[in-house]
Amino acid sequence: MAEGVRSRPLGALIVAGLAGFTLAAVLAAPVLAGPPAPAEQPAPAEQPEQAHQAEQQEQVTTPPATDELAVPPHEAVYHATARGIPIRARLSLEAQGDELYIYRFRAEPRGLLGFINRGISETSLVMVGADGTILPLSYRKHDEFGGRDTDMRFDLGEGRVHVEYRDRKSVSEWQPGIYDLMSLRLVLANDLARGALQETYRYIDDRSRIEAVDVTVACRETLSTPLGKLDTVRLTYRSERKDRRFTLWIAPEMDAALVRFEQHEEGKLRGSLEIVEYERR
Repeated sequence: MAEGVRSRPLGALIVAGLAGFTLAAVLAAPVLAGPPAPAEQPAPAEQPEQAHQAEQQEQVTTPPATDELAVPPHEAVYHATARGIPIRARLSLEAQGDELYIYRFRAEPRGLLGFINRGISETSLVMVGADGTILPLSYRKHDEFGGRDTDMRFDLGEGRVHVEYRDRKSVSEWQPGIYDLMSLRLVLANDLARGALQETYRYIDDRSRIEAVDVTVACRETLSTPLGKLDTVRLTYRSERKDRRFTLWIAPEMDAALVRFEQHEEGKLRGSLEIVEYERR
């Protein structure tokens, strides 16, 4: 019974909420924060904030080559809390060649619960199209607590996605712009880095339901983190079907890396996450 209780809050944050993003290099804090804005972008004394924001916007909207991601391969470690349960999470992006990438996620209890040698893992295989957009190919979630495993296979040619959740199999129609949860997290960071962030995104869940989320760029904030002070863009998005609000702080100057994340349900904070390590590969 106790293990079942632990698995539910862990899954609630990790599977439904970890909006995920992109990270990349354990460097010294002054390097991560970058040089002071006035030295990079001279501005009149009365307008330092406008000059700094203009510098950030230029970095966010500079597009890469169309056949590669704007987010480089990386690995990052986070400390998270979900309904009071301490969690250690690892997120990585690996290039596989031929415009293929693997996006991996792993979360396990930490602290006094670190002796529990089980967790939740997710893996998404994606392809970068000729126009720089991300196309999902497959997704797998492995839940070592409750056995709620999910497998998805995207048939782009036939416009279908095959979903297997536990012992139930289904086939749904697929259109460009529909992602699994893992690839959606990568798409958000990649589109922000490309200057192509959209207002609405869609994903398919493990029960073959197509969900829409509305994304809003709230503001820019400087956060104090274990890696030093980082300039971030705060994004919010809501679940269309449930009263869930997700808030992400992404660092444009650090490869659009996820710095902090919060999940609210029914107006209450249900989980949070903060970066503690960051390495570009």
